Amino acid sequence: MLGRRLFILTAAASATFPSRSWSQLAPFDLTIKRETNLATVTSVNDCVKGRLFIGQKFYNSPDTAIAGLEFCDTLELPWRNNLNEISCCKPGDYQGKIRTDGHLGWRIEVSGAIARDNIQIHIGNSPKDTVGCIMLGRWSNTQSCFVNGSGGSLAALRLTMQSEQRPIQIKVVA
Repeated sequence: MLGRRLFILTAAASATFPSRSWSQLAPFDLTIKRETNLATVTSVNDCVKGRLFIGQKFYNSPDTAIAGLEFCDTLELPWRNNLNEISCCKPGDYQGKIRTDGHLGWRIEVSGAIARDNIQIHIGNSPKDTVGCIMLGRWSNTQSCFVNGSGGSLAALRLTMQSEQRPIQIKVVA
């Protein structure tokens, strides 16, 4: 299903913008819509679940965004007062840039978070695989704080972007 959706997106983007470079286009928009209310996440064994959308954002109200296409699920650490490496990040607008160094390989680094650094969107399956970052995949039906297919979701996101020079805008909504 994801492969078919990705093919359609790629084909549509190529047909729509054949003569322009991706860096000249509008930024690649990502929206993370959290499904978990941060106020209810109190245990260290809890997690924050969300959904990643790609494409143009449309606003129902100042606090709510609906993005163009639901892409995959997300998993983050619980809210711990925005502390570096042990908390999910605050809702807000951020910039993203591609990183390829280190053992995690291709990933997106989120910048512009107040009092936080090194927040990334990368592969991983459970809260133990992250230090304040966002993991992609599909929520597990059998384990509450677990995503399956993380590597495939990140690879599909990379293919959908089509260019590592394309600017990335990230919106996190609670």
